[in-house]
Amino acid sequence: MRTKYVLQLPHAVYAGENALENISGILKKHDARRIAIFTDKGIEKAGLLDLPLAEVK
Repeated sequence: MRTKYVLQLPHAVYAGENALENISGILKKHDARRIAIFTDKGIEKAGLLDLPLAEVK
């Protein structure tokens, strides 16, 4: 397990209708090669994780 880590967040937070469309642009802008998605079993069971994962892929 790592004892040190850094969590950097983008300078903007997108919410609301069509917010998911910004994911690919944010990843490209920051040349992201690895990402972290914070969720829980309820979100996953409800299928709410599927759309963000599709945008990332």
